Amino acid sequence: MIDASPSAGTPPPSALVTVDRTIAELRRGGAVIIIDHSGQGMLIQSGEALTEDSLTRFRHLAGVAPC
Repeated sequence: MIDASPSAGTPPPSALVTVDRTIAELRRGGAVIIIDHSGQGMLIQSGEALTEDSLTRFRHLAGVAPC
């Protein structure tokens, strides 16, 4: 998973850099977390990369079944 949140003392990445990194992570089969302004998050992975193991991991991380 990719963590696009800035470290302490580091300026936040530009929106385009964050989107570029997110797209690259999805293309290589990784999972990303998208968080909206209210703090709600979604764990996302491309459909082509989903496996039973990744769905099990999603269930474990989220505490609910993926939809």
